[in-house]
Order: sequence, then structure tokens, then C-alpha cells
Amino acid sequence: MNIVFVISSLDAGGAERVVCTMANHWAASCEHSISIVTFSEINDSFYPLHESVSVQNLSLLWPSQNLLQSVVNNLKRSIVLRRAIRNINPDVVISFVDTVNVRLLLSLLGAGYPVLISERSDPWKHDIGKVWGKLRSLTYPLADRIVVQSSNAKQFFPRRLSNKIDIIANPVSAPHPGGENVSLPSPLITSIGRQSAEKGHSRLIKAFSQIASRHESWHLALVGDGPLNLFLKQLVSSLGLNDRVHFTGQIVNVANCLQQTELFVLPSSYEGFPNALCEAMASGVAVISTECGAVKDIVHHGYDGLIVPCEDVSALAGAMDALMSDSQMRETFAFRAQNVTERFSLPTVMSFWESSIDKALHRAS
Repeated sequence: MNIVFVISSLDAGGAERVVCTMANHWAASCEHSISIVTFSEINDSFYPLHESVSVQNLSLLWPSQNLLQSVVNNLKRSIVLRRAIRNINPDVVISFVDTVNVRLLLSLLGAGYPVLISERSDPWKHDIGKVWGKLRSLTYPLADRIVVQSSNAKQFFPRRLSNKIDIIANPVSAPHPGGENVSLPSPLITSIGRQSAEKGHSRLIKAFSQIASRHESWHLALVGDGPLNLFLKQLVSSLGLNDRVHFTGQIVNVANCLQQTELFVLPSSYEGFPNALCEAMASGVAVISTECGAVKDIVHHGYDGLIVPCEDVSALAGAMDALMSDSQMRETFAFRAQNVTERFSLPTVMSFWESSIDKALHRAS
């Protein structure tokens, strides 16, 4: 089967990682021809790709100075994207992320290709703006299948679409041994993710500051980069935690970092299906997460981790304090957490995707 993925870029990120994982899995089977079309002009993928996966970068991320120019640019993008898809002539098209989904559906109007679109965040909380939101409501019914990551995300969409919505988790596996040689102090709390507002790192830093004096040997590592990097470093400095909080920058393979970690924290305001949380659990690390996205499908509170309310710094500090104080509880949670690799194994998840493709092909025929 000839399958093409469409995504904005292949930079670091959860959606990008899943696209690469899926592409590699199908390419390795030698049963499919796999292409990835991006809007970016950057040739390199942040995540490794199978040698047979074809990547085409369309350089469509032009800036728009006003509404008229935005309309013109989007028409140009649609023409270029439609031409690229027609040149590949796929059996099925799979698109990732809300605005890319909208652009693809508009580009392929009347083209006849079966299309699966995938929401990768929490549509209840991830604001894409009024115009994009309206376009989403108009175009999503045109898709053959809609993939979301949780039952909560499915409920966002009108009931008339429910029969074409599939809930598919991300595949989970422990990071391969090795990774980048990052040496960090111990005992260590780690959080991995893009340093942007929705990821909640400022709340994690504030929570850590509330209990740091009671756990003088503990350190916090923030893995990743993003627009709030400087702000977060200034916050750390203002709280007098420069010697306790460590910024590692982006790390492709976090295995080495997680091997040094006693406790993983996901402090996000919202998520889709958080890969970093699952990687930590798969690596045998005790976890704390805010109640966001598909987290309740991943973590069983009090059994293999702790869940706290979103944006509640005191609750987060209390959960961290409890696990930092109790090594037996951390070990128990860490052992039980590894079951995540069975619940969301790559073969299991890919079988759901293949079923969704079959439904899309049947609907389009």
C-alpha cells in the first residue's frame, strides 16, 4: 500500500515522533511504500527514519502580513500540497495536527483520496482560534476517518461524527539504551517537554521550591527547549535554585537521562497522549502527572503513579513531597508502571491504525 503522511514539520515533538514511529514500522515491513510530506523547508528529521521512507519538504511556511495575504498564501499552499499528493498518488493520506488537517482537507476537495486526520492535543483546551475552529467544524466531516487519543477528545466533536472517530493511543516503548551522555546529580526529578506555557514548567519549578528545603539532596532536570527557556531560567534564579535545577536542552534519546531519574513529573495544563510520561513509565520510573488529556488512560492513580489537578501548585508539591519521602512507594510505582509497554505496544497500536485505514478505504470505495 502507498501511504503518505502530512505534517507541518519533522522537528522535535510528540506528533512528529509518532509519525516517524509509524512510518518506520510500516516501511520495515516491506509491505508498504511510505512518504512524508511536510510544510517545512528543513530536510533533517529530529527522529531517525527508515532508509526507505521518502520525505518531501514543500517550504510552505510563508509569513502573512494581513488577512488578504493570508488568504492568498493559503490558496497557494493548497495548490502546492494538492500537486505534491497527486504526484505521489497514494492509496491513503494520513494527516497530523488540527490546522494541517484543515489545509489538507481543503487541498484535496474532489481529489478522491481516502483521508485520515488525527488530532494530537486536547481540542477542549488547545485554542486554534475562531477562524481555524470554524474551518475545522466545516472540513472535518469531509474526512473518511478521524483519529483522536482519548474518549474525552472524542466528546469534543459533534455526535454526528462519532461513527467515523477512532480512539488510538500512541505506541509506547522504553527508550533504547545509550542515548546522549548527560551526567546529572542524584536523586533526580525529571520533566521532559517543550518549554512553552501549556507544559507547566513554571508550576513545577514553584512546586519544587516549596519542598526543596525539606529534600536538600534532590535536584530537578528540565529536558527540552522552547520559547519560555529564558523565562524559566530567570524564575529558577529568582527562587535561589540555580544549583538545584538543571536545563539540559533537547535530547533525542532520553534513555540515559531516565536511567538517572528517581521521579518523573508531567506538569502540563493540557496534553493529547503524553509520550514523555509513557517513556518514563516504560523505563521503570515513578511518575506524577496532572490530570490532562489521556493521562487517566495511562496512569492508575495510587497504583502505578499519582495524578494531581491541573495548575494546582500546592497539590503538585504535596505529591512530589510524598514520593520523594517514600522510596518504597517510588519503587512500587516504578515496577508497576512498566506494564504501559504491554498496554500500548507498537503492534497493538498499529493494528488499530490499520483497522482505521481499512474503514477509510471501505468508506471511500
